[in-house]
Amino acid sequence: MMIKGETKEAAPVAGSARRSSPRHWLIARNYDLALEMLTIDLDAQETMPIFSFREEAEMFIRLSAYDGWSVRESSAGELVSLLLGPYSHVKKVALDPLPEICDEGMSRLVSVSRKDFARTLLGGRETRVALAHRSMTQQLLPVKEATLWAWR
Repeated sequence: MMIKGETKEAAPVAGSARRSSPRHWLIARNYDLALEMLTIDLDAQETMPIFSFREEAEMFIRLSAYDGWSVRESSAGELVSLLLGPYSHVKKVALDPLPEICDEGMSRLVSVSRKDFARTLLGGRETRVALAHRSMTQQLLPVKEATLWAWR
């Protein structure tokens, strides 16, 4: 029921509002003039731990005694580029893992395949990442709107 002089506003359409990109936290270190992301062995599969909050990643480092490693923030686009590019050999990602779960072989509770996780970050779209090797040194280069990264 409308009151005289009142205007009716259209309800927002699902998906029409621009969502802010979720942030993720990785564990990384500088190694041989390059940035290396931590991967761990879970149930005999190479797995990249990914965290929702900085504090969770810091706790993982403290409890696991990973000296020389630090927490690094990553956008969804950068994470997809890492998982489909230089870390395409990783089989799974572990979401907010605790060291105790990793030790007890309960990784299936917190892990998902690398491809499925990347597909979720992309919103279900399939994407190819082109790899170009131009020099002996490999570095991440920002590409269009800093949402994707190329590996050269």
